[in-house]
Amino acid sequence: MCWKHDLTANTTDNTTQYFWEIQGTGISPSVSTSTATPQLTISYTNSVDATIRIKSYNGSCGNSSDPSAYYIFKPKGNAELNMPFYFSSPPICNTGILTISNQPANTNLVWTSADPNKLSVNSNSGALTRNDYNYYGAVSITATVSNACGSNSQTSNVWVGAPALGDVRPLYGSAYGTTVCTGQYMDFVYTSDYLFPQQLSYSWDVTSGTLIQDGGSSATIYTPGAGQGVSFVTSITNVCGTRYRYKSFATASVVEGSIVLKMLVSYLFTRIHQKVISLLS
Repeated sequence: MCWKHDLTANTTDNTTQYFWEIQGTGISPSVSTSTATPQLTISYTNSVDATIRIKSYNGSCGNSSDPSAYYIFKPKGNAELNMPFYFSSPPICNTGILTISNQPANTNLVWTSADPNKLSVNSNSGALTRNDYNYYGAVSITATVSNACGSNSQTSNVWVGAPALGDVRPLYGSAYGTTVCTGQYMDFVYTSDYLFPQQLSYSWDVTSGTLIQDGGSSATIYTPGAGQGVSFVTSITNVCGTRYRYKSFATASVVEGSIVLKMLVSYLFTRIHQKVISLLS
């Protein structure tokens, strides 16, 4: 039961017994009962809907009832279950265990995994087991606390294995292209959907171009001459391991880019001019 409540009846002279007429649901005791004292302790749930009436008895005068002597119990919210609770986990390389630091009092706790084929959790102990060693990513875990009044759930993502492979792009310029300009200091940044970026370490192995500065998730590289290209391998590491991303970008000089642009503009102008002449003729 969720709550307890002590009832006390008004005493009368020479009363030897008290009768408690109980009608309704979600309450204990759930049937009429009697006590030798004017006190009765009841327990009730969030779904309580009950009425209790009281009669007193003495040996010489018999039963008496007071229509005003009754209690009505109606549903109310469960403050304990509505309290927020939290849990988190470091990356799971093989196994781990979950706990919550502020479990509401007098509640049961059950754990479930949204994808037990990748990461399973023991429903009672919170013990985690990695089941798919080809998977690197997040799995949703839900903790549910409950009592006779209801339940409350919280869900959090737990990372499985080494970091997910992200992508490396120029920080400016041709941000989504495959060509960068020659003879420039280009900043490249590694982007990843990893849950804990502050726990990652990076390294940059530049095979074409010159590494000027290694800034962790970003690097400054001096681009070589036209036709040589920029290429590098970026590694990303967490407590479970390291993964590698190879990237390459072609290089083109600013002059080459200008010539191509002028040719394109000239071609478009010629086509427009031809279209206008055909419409007028």
